[in-house]
Amino acid sequence: MKKNNLLQKCTLVLTLIIFLASTAAFTTHVFASVVRDSYIEDTFDGELNSDLWQIVNDPNETIGFYGSAGTFRYDDVTGVEEALVTSTPLTVGDGVTGYTIEFDFKYLTDDWGDWYAFAFNKTSVVKGLDWGKGGYLFGRTSSLQVNNPADTCDGACTAVPGVVTGFAEMTPEIGVISNVNIRFKFVYDITAKTLNLYYDAVSETMDMTTLRNTFTLGSLTTEEDYHFGIVSSGKGLYELDNLLITQQTDSDDIVYVDEDFETQVLPDALTVLDETKFSYGPAKAVEFNDVDAGAMYLSKEAFVADEYTNNILDLSFDLEALSLAADKKFGFVYGLATETGVLSDEGVTQIYFVNRTVEAVTNTYIGVITSDGTNFIQVLNETSLGADYSTVGVFSVELSLEALNVVNINVNDGAYSGQLTIASDVNYFGFMSEDTNQVLFDNFKSWNYTYHDLSNLPNIENNFNTGYLGEDVWVIDEYEIMQPGTELPLFPSVQGIIVEDGKLVFDVVSESAGFFTEDAYGDVEVRFTMEDFGVPVTETNEDGEIDGVEVPDTFFVALSFGYEDVVVQNYWNVPTLIFQNRDGGQVLYSLNMNNNAVNVVNPTLSFTSEENADAVFEFKIVARNGVVDVWMKRTTDPDTIFDGEPMMTYYGVNTLGQIGIATSQGGSFKIDNLSIKNIDEASVKPVINDSINPQTTVAPVITVDTAVTASYEESTLTTLDLTQFFTVTDNLDGSITVTEAMINNGGLDLATPGEYTITLTVSDTNGNEATDSVTITITEAPVEPVVEPEPVNPVTVGLISGLSSLALGVGVVLAIFKFKK
Repeated sequence: MKKNNLLQKCTLVLTLIIFLASTAAFTTHVFASVVRDSYIEDTFDGELNSDLWQIVNDPNETIGFYGSAGTFRYDDVTGVEEALVTSTPLTVGDGVTGYTIEFDFKYLTDDWGDWYAFAFNKTSVVKGLDWGKGGYLFGRTSSLQVNNPADTCDGACTAVPGVVTGFAEMTPEIGVISNVNIRFKFVYDITAKTLNLYYDAVSETMDMTTLRNTFTLGSLTTEEDYHFGIVSSGKGLYELDNLLITQQTDSDDIVYVDEDFETQVLPDALTVLDETKFSYGPAKAVEFNDVDAGAMYLSKEAFVADEYTNNILDLSFDLEALSLAADKKFGFVYGLATETGVLSDEGVTQIYFVNRTVEAVTNTYIGVITSDGTNFIQVLNETSLGADYSTVGVFSVELSLEALNVVNINVNDGAYSGQLTIASDVNYFGFMSEDTNQVLFDNFKSWNYTYHDLSNLPNIENNFNTGYLGEDVWVIDEYEIMQPGTELPLFPSVQGIIVEDGKLVFDVVSESAGFFTEDAYGDVEVRFTMEDFGVPVTETNEDGEIDGVEVPDTFFVALSFGYEDVVVQNYWNVPTLIFQNRDGGQVLYSLNMNNNAVNVVNPTLSFTSEENADAVFEFKIVARNGVVDVWMKRTTDPDTIFDGEPMMTYYGVNTLGQIGIATSQGGSFKIDNLSIKNIDEASVKPVINDSINPQTTVAPVITVDTAVTASYEESTLTTLDLTQFFTVTDNLDGSITVTEAMINNGGLDLATPGEYTITLTVSDTNGNEATDSVTITITEAPVEPVVEPEPVNPVTVGLISGLSSLALGVGVVLAIFKFKK
């Protein structure tokens, strides 16, 4: 059953290839609708990536990791004060005030007779230390010390033969540094001659901000220029990694060297005085060391090929055989149908290497076998590589798995190269080795091929008369999508990218602002018109400024293909055509399309010339099968110009991806009649018509009447007409009556003090909705003060009574009035 399915699949693939061959060219380059994507990449510099790989059939855990990440190491015990020195002095250059040096350092010995030194005083690239000079830190397994009485430090350090500063004193977490990876950082000030020291054990929580000590290198002079060097005794073994040296200036710092030593090529900025004393540590690799029977290192997921491509999966990796037992295989395996499968399962293929001794000569052979579930079938007879590969060090393997079961193999740049047919699906894949071998695998990379059917992508046609950009069609970067336009200005009074008067307007926008197709396209024809190049909608003052900010004199417009991520990418790293006003004339040039040549367009087509000051320019760009043709003309020129030869042509361009139009800072121009359409046999200029009346997309306008009182004292009202706060008009419906049913009163309680948000939501007859709100404040009622009666004085009462009697006795009437308040 499996073989029948495979035959059907192969027949289908072959049929598709024959069909597609008439319309698209399939090569190792990516054109049209086939894309080559990274599938698995792993340098194995970390531990096992459980998302990518799994170890199976390894009960004794004999598969692991070998070595450290790539390092530079001094490892010759016969050397005498060998040095690694900066090729040029760090104290020279325009405005250099000092330098910073940071690196990982691992001391590989615990013998006190061995030593190393960090030298800041080397006046030339020579071996050894200037013993009488000073200006360096001398170290052993648990200490650092200065080596000249004129050099001092803030801690307890003195010149030899005094007391040395121990690491344990400065940071208790690091008692000794033998075989411990330490991150050092030195910051040197030339004028002050001060050297700040930072360090800690390399870890996720290491502290590189705490100042451990400050040294004053009084033995140095500002009249001389100094190199930095690392010097070691004949037995002072060490590893160096992640070296970063930066020269400090009054403005931008200058990176002198940034090296992780993974490439195993020493940069020109560093000089090794005796190259035989230094070497590169092995990059960390996966190790098979005397593994258990059937042990494998496999992909976490099964690989399923896209049957519509002729390429399926490309792979490359490095191998190093530390020891090879006779007649024991190791190599690459694929075709396991289950993650716990075994090498004898049906459809499993092994591309293996093995040492054979023939006529007393041992060579490494390559061979390929598959399993039918019962027997192993030799697909590639064992072929000698001409050497014992356990002695050649690292060698490379490249594999290409293609449709119709074709496999291409290349070993060590042609030591073996061949093509064969193997009836296996890829499924789970990885590495295998038999017992007693010790083999390393490193730098694994793989790429899969995917066919993109673009035939059903929407053709985009927009003359912008509808007043907005559809969010389902376009992605706008650097701008917040709004309707009818977008607003996020570079200058406070500028709208940025807007749709206005039937045009897409870029109005002095910010750097890389643009709009992009939501979908990825392959073979397309792009057309659009451009006008008012360099004419901002927002006027500038006589100094060319907007709100005090100067608008750039020059800018360019970029039409770009192949975007995969419009946030991360920009027109600098995708295939791009640039339209630019330069030196008084419009030019056209390309980025990432074979060259960056500037091509001067026909002078009569200059955006800025008086002849074309009010002209509208029309563009046609056709991208098909990796070929990009460009046409340009005035809209008043005859359409037949576009039927002739293109203005320029680029070849071998991968245009698969989103399409965007963006601009550099200050870009001002208008785009109209934009179309992006899949190419068919007859490329016809599209006629763009609106599918809807633009007026039907306009929402009602709500006006809040600020003259109406919005603050009331509690309990003074029993009802409140909320409709009085709003009036509504619509461009088509006219005045719209506001009703209580349209209003959310926000829980308004006229008897309870507080602030209440009253929200009106209204729709017109076309379904366009508008919302606005007003805040109603209910305040507390004032409290009346309580008036206490004045106390009555008995003396006053008696006096009044006596006077009353006296008055009555003489015939005088005394009237007493009582006033009510």
